[in-house]
Amino acid sequence: MKYFKLHPEVPADLGQFTLNDASDPPETTSTYLEFASPVRSEFFTSQSGVYAATTPLAAALAASAMTGFRLVPGTGVPTPHAQDPDTIQIPEFYGILINGKPGRDDFAIPHGRKGGLILSEQAADLLCARDPRLTETR
Repeated sequence: MKYFKLHPEVPADLGQFTLNDASDPPETTSTYLEFASPVRSEFFTSQSGVYAATTPLAAALAASAMTGFRLVPGTGVPTPHAQDPDTIQIPEFYGILINGKPGRDDFAIPHGRKGGLILSEQAADLLCARDPRLTETR
């Protein structure tokens, strides 16, 4: 199987997942992003490495048989230091919790988080078909 790296748009500065510590083991329940610029793609990330998908892309990912990720609801706000926060429209989105292993799953991040997101050919094809600008980063 071929694997690819994509470099999605980075409209968000801060990105974090919220954990439910009451569950055993703790479970990721949501994503929070602060946006410094408008979102122009269905697949995007934050400076802190939290990946996200708009609701239509999240539905396509959920309907696929791809592995190595889990979708969690997302919320976002413009970052306080955005140049023009009133112009930042934030779409409905889901955080993409990447939990796959490189060389085995469709979505993976190498151990130590160095090297960025690794995607199977099937995952890269789906994302690039929905946003041709991603093809340039493939």
